Amino acid sequence: MLVSLTNSDIKQSHLLYFKPFKPLSHYSSILDKIEGLILARDYDAAMDLSENLRSLALQGLHYFQTYDWLMLMSVITLGYVGWMIYLVLHVLQSYTSLPGTIFGMERADERNSHGKVMFVKA
Repeated sequence: MLVSLTNSDIKQSHLLYFKPFKPLSHYSSILDKIEGLILARDYDAAMDLSENLRSLALQGLHYFQTYDWLMLMSVITLGYVGWMIYLVLHVLQSYTSLPGTIFGMERADERNSHGKVMFVKA
């Protein structure tokens, strides 16, 4: 049996007081209605319902972005700080005379010192 978990289901299983976005709680029935309208060749009604679903999805995205704002901003901030630390370590290791093993990494030129490849224009 294949069970499909939505973002709402995952959040609900991990958070104690999670409140899902109510207008999208029955989105699958809306999708079924859209498919039914397309099969019935009622394209205008299908477009209207699709635009309504798109609008609800954007509202739901805004809801989830603001619902757990602290966690989202923490993850983004940690990601940026991690990349900054990585780049500083890479620059220090690659362009300074610091030993390559000072940060637990070996330098690229030390790793490949025995197999240099030279291209010569003939």
